[in-house]
Amino acid sequence: MPPHTRASLEALRIRGHHLLCMFGFRGLGYSPEFVENMQAVVDSLFSPLGVEVEVIAVCDDICRACPHLRHGECGAREGSEVSVRAKDQMVLSRLGLVAGDRAPSALLVQRVIESISSDALADICARCQWQPAGYCQEGLRRAGDALTDVSREPGCRPHTAEAGA
Repeated sequence: MPPHTRASLEALRIRGHHLLCMFGFRGLGYSPEFVENMQAVVDSLFSPLGVEVEVIAVCDDICRACPHLRHGECGAREGSEVSVRAKDQMVLSRLGLVAGDRAPSALLVQRVIESISSDALADICARCQWQPAGYCQEGLRRAGDALTDVSREPGCRPHTAEAGA
C-alpha cells in the first residue's frame, strides 16, 4: 500500500523536523515518488478537515518514499540518521512534544507557527541542503501571517490547547 494511503487510514506519522519541512515544500525532492508522497502528506497535514498526527523521532510517512531510506534509517550520507534524529529532538523540544505524542494537525501547525522563530529555524536547519533556498522560512512566515490575519477577524481567535484542542 502506498505510504500516503496508509497515512489516511490512521494517524499520520511525522518525525519532528518534517513538521518544519512541510511549510517549505515546493514540489521538489529526491525522486518523483518522493515528491508525490510528500505532496500527499503535506495536503493531509494542511487539509481544512485536519488529520490526527503522531509525532515520532524515526523514519516516518515522508521517509517511506525517500530513495535515501536504508534499512529503516536515513542513508543519504555517513551519519545522516544521527544528525536527523538530533534535529528531530530539537524541534520536538521547542514544540514541547515528545515522540509518541498525538495531536490534531491544526494544533501542530499552530504550535510550529507560534514556537519556531526565524532564528530557531535557521539554527535547526543550518546543515539542510534546502535551507539556503529559504522555502521553509518563507512558508513559515506566510503561515504566521495567515494565522495573524484570521485572529484579527471579529469573533475569531486562534485554536489553542487551552481553547479546547
